Amino acid sequence: MTMLLPSWRARSRWEWENYDDFTKKYGDLESSDKLEVVGGYLEGIGVYVREGLLPLRLVALFMTTIVIRFHEMFGPIAEETRVRYNRPRVGIETEYLYNELMKYIEKHPELKT
Repeated sequence: MTMLLPSWRARSRWEWENYDDFTKKYGDLESSDKLEVVGGYLEGIGVYVREGLLPLRLVALFMTTIVIRFHEMFGPIAEETRVRYNRPRVGIETEYLYNELMKYIEKHPELKT
């Protein structure tokens, strides 16, 4: 997790107007690699939750903010990538994790951050 934090902090400051602006500013290999560190990590967490290997409660207790902020920032980019490049699984596990986490927080408002 310590390796994720510097990577996430830098990505959380990125700004763009739309998908084309995003790819113009951050479509280079170095930026893509950095984004994939956090995105890949959250995709893995999503798989663990979906498969019942990691309780959603632990995710809610440990990393609610990063899941929400990451998906709300980069979810639209993933959606557009799916459409433009016919890659239907891009970001799908992070989206699943986000949706499940939001439902869980709705039922457990004491965990809302």
